[in-house]
Amino acid sequence: MDPHAPQPEPSPLAPPLPVPFPASIGLLRREGLTDEPLQVLEGSLPPDVHGHAFFMGPGGFLDSEPLGADGLIHPSADGTPLFNGDPLLHRLDFGGDKVRITSRIPKTPCFYTDQACLAYDLWKSFRYANHGLARLSFKLGFRNEVNTAVVPMLFNKAEGNRLIITWDAGRHFEIDPDSLEIATAVGFNSEWREWIPLPLPFGIVTTLAHPAHDPQLEQKATATGERDPRLFSLNYGKSIGTALHPILNHQVDAPFTRNDAKLQADLEQLITVAERLLGAARRLLRLIQWLEKRVHPRLGHSFRGGLRGLLRRRRTDHGPAGSTRTVGKRHVTSELLALLEEQLEEGAKSTTDHVEELLRLLKVARGLLADADSMEDFVDLISWDGQNKLQKWAVRVEGVNKEDGSVSADGSPRILQSMHQMGVTEKYVILMDTAFKLGVEQLLTAPSPKFPKVERVLRNLLDYRQSDYTVLYIISRCDLRSDQEEVTARRVKIPRGTAHFLVDYDNPDDRITLHCAHNTGWDAAEWNRPFDDFPHSIYPGVVGMATGSTDINVLGRYVLNGESGKLLDKQLAEDSGRDLTWMLALCAWCQPDGVTPPGQIKQIFWNGWGSHGDLLPAYIERLNAPAGPRTLTLEEANDVLRRGLPATLLRLDTASMTIADRYVFPAGRFGNSVQFLPSERSTPGGGEGYLLCVVNGSDDPTQSEFWLFNAARLWVGPVCRLGHPGLKVGMTIHSTWVPSIAKRTATYNVPVKTDYDQRFVDIKRMKQNPEIRDLQDFFEEHVYPHFPASDASPTAHQQTSV
Repeated sequence: MDPHAPQPEPSPLAPPLPVPFPASIGLLRREGLTDEPLQVLEGSLPPDVHGHAFFMGPGGFLDSEPLGADGLIHPSADGTPLFNGDPLLHRLDFGGDKVRITSRIPKTPCFYTDQACLAYDLWKSFRYANHGLARLSFKLGFRNEVNTAVVPMLFNKAEGNRLIITWDAGRHFEIDPDSLEIATAVGFNSEWREWIPLPLPFGIVTTLAHPAHDPQLEQKATATGERDPRLFSLNYGKSIGTALHPILNHQVDAPFTRNDAKLQADLEQLITVAERLLGAARRLLRLIQWLEKRVHPRLGHSFRGGLRGLLRRRRTDHGPAGSTRTVGKRHVTSELLALLEEQLEEGAKSTTDHVEELLRLLKVARGLLADADSMEDFVDLISWDGQNKLQKWAVRVEGVNKEDGSVSADGSPRILQSMHQMGVTEKYVILMDTAFKLGVEQLLTAPSPKFPKVERVLRNLLDYRQSDYTVLYIISRCDLRSDQEEVTARRVKIPRGTAHFLVDYDNPDDRITLHCAHNTGWDAAEWNRPFDDFPHSIYPGVVGMATGSTDINVLGRYVLNGESGKLLDKQLAEDSGRDLTWMLALCAWCQPDGVTPPGQIKQIFWNGWGSHGDLLPAYIERLNAPAGPRTLTLEEANDVLRRGLPATLLRLDTASMTIADRYVFPAGRFGNSVQFLPSERSTPGGGEGYLLCVVNGSDDPTQSEFWLFNAARLWVGPVCRLGHPGLKVGMTIHSTWVPSIAKRTATYNVPVKTDYDQRFVDIKRMKQNPEIRDLQDFFEEHVYPHFPASDASPTAHQQTSV
């Protein structure tokens, strides 16, 4: 603890509490600000704050309706998760006693297809719609929204800092740091493998939001001589069995007792059961409507009441959502019967519409299953030098019993959740199956915006609880050679799930130091729905926001032997007041040049989102109740939830594993997207410098602010608050900082026309698409004119080791 800081009280909160979570997080303005000065609202700007801070987040949609003349939009009003939306990037430029802001929506090729579909009725049938975390057109594919993180790269000092923008379900794009416009995709379409190969222009490419850059500008590899700067990334996919295993078992950690073929056959059987039940219901509903129209309304009404009673008697109790059970015929039947019984109260016509929608979705599911053989388990580790083609190695797991289902038949890891993040050290690459679900339920959970009850049934059937473990894959960098196409990894499993982690760059005695935020009982991939119940809140639920946690989160430090994977040491930080480490979402650390990873991370700044009754629906409470290992019982966690805890900033001292400093945001204020800004006193991985974060509040929902803190004295509160009359940011996710920017001069380029012309050739080979000619004309008219034509293309690099 800072020697000048007052001793913390048991709880740093001031009454009155609880207060509602700031629903203004869902409001934003899409209109860009260009080099606008920010006003100092309170405090003063320290003279040694410098460089450029970037904040990335979803920015709504082209068809988001303004709420009024001030340009505010509310994209999540219909239940769309806040994490879905076009990328909205904000850059703060610090210089002297001024801060200026520029905001832009970087426009990818799929953005322009979305724009054209909305602008011209000719392409109305191609239009996109929001489906859970995805924005999807059944004729164009999935929008690559790249709205999660912005990652700096420095390949050589002449080029200066380069930036890519990322998210978990699409290839990365490089932007111009000066204009914030799209410069190029990273890799051609053909260099990335799709999770589900589809004959559409925009496929599902699953990757990570946090690739890792190693500049190595003045360092030497330990065993392989000079090493060039590298960006490491991933491309992975799931077989049909891996995708279905957590769904049909209702949890990630269930043992593999069924092979891929059996899982697929079981799903096909469940679809058949549903089709037969719904087909019979459709016939009865047609009879009821005939009786109401042709015989007598009272007779139809009586028949409808009798059918509701029959459905109530036939419905089987299958246990609450979140219980440990497999999804079988009784579960599917019970969910459908409950929906029909409930909907019949509103009439036969409305119930028929719901039945037809469900039958349509089952037809889509059968179509996807027809292509299931093309789905494979794979993890490709990617290395890129910033100028040539992507280099890839297929990851194979060594020393694991394939019979237990943890790896596929060819030794590829089974990724049951996602690979949201990776880490790179001097000697190793660390991959992780992260506790952020990315599956059918998250991507396609809301295919029927007009049918929320159908969405509820789909969530009950397809959703599952995240893992209670962290699974790591350790790869030795000396094994990454250009004359090899595969690389082996060592699999390590530790208790408690993890979504975000950091690694020390140094590996003394081949040791890997891993810093984790364990989010037991919390899954940020879940969000609040319009039909959800919030039993622990007197306020309405915040629709679209990430759901709350059913347990306090835990900060951990682990030391592993990089060669064997053996756990050498484990330390967990204690939150003695049980009020600071709830919903630990984001973190920051000191990199004085913005790109070089610290040899040892001594201080980590974590951003907690608090505990809020209006963020935890009953469904999520039931789903995550069995999560473990728990710190608090569910009832203890609910007591905290009802009391309410605001967002926090924490400084974790990694040597002592203690929370050395903290700041608790005022109730009704939400501080997010914490970013470290180095000062002249800063050292790599240290604690001297500043923290900057985005703040939204309930007092004025039309405004956002940036708050600046002295990183060494968080308890003092913000030293400066910044704002602008036109600033309404909404939800932001990750951020970064670089000391300088300039117009992009790198020559690497993936020509858009060349890229998609080849994509159309590949689509023709993949499957006959009768609209392929229309698609090509569409791109010629509405996509290619927005990007400069170029015949230059990356060439294969020849690198001995990375």
